[in-house]
Amino acid sequence: MGRPVLWGLAAKGAAGVREVLRTLLDEYDHTLALCGGRRNADLSADMVVRGDAAW
Repeated sequence: MGRPVLWGLAAKGAAGVREVLRTLLDEYDHTLALCGGRRNADLSADMVVRGDAAW
């Protein structure tokens, strides 16, 4: 999370930081919805796919 925030700060100042954080939040909400959840409590460990796991 650190680098995108710094990039936003460097590009557009405080407004850039807000934009980056808003984008990250929107992407998280979208991913959560794709997993069938509305909040963090709706997630479970079995939803995590590890790189070495077979699909």
